[in-house]
Amino acid sequence: MTFSAVDGNREAKEMADELGEIFLREGKFHRLQYNVGSAYLDGRGTRKNYPAAIQWLEMAAEGGVTDAQFNLGIVYRDGGGVTRNLARSYYWLRRAASDGDIEAERIAVAVRARMTEDELLASALGG
Repeated sequence: MTFSAVDGNREAKEMADELGEIFLREGKFHRLQYNVGSAYLDGRGTRKNYPAAIQWLEMAAEGGVTDAQFNLGIVYRDGGGVTRNLARSYYWLRRAASDGDIEAERIAVAVRARMTEDELLASALGG
């Protein structure tokens, strides 16, 4: 499996692939994806890059990282760097809430109150 996105440097690619395998083996790879996505979202150590943030956060969220699910719910609710989408917001907040995130449950209830029936149906289909 290739994890690296490093161009031109074979040694760096090999090291990135090795680290990726270690994180995957230890069950920490999705958390690493969350950390990269959060860095892009907040501009920590890099420039803010919303498309990259969403891409990394969605990979982490699909991998079960509750914090990524919560953050995606907030980003889609507020339209932070993406088009505001209450269906996607509700979908991700409900996923986080199903993992026990009480704050996600509270916010999901508030988002649900603002949704149309079409948006609610879309959220049931993954947003």
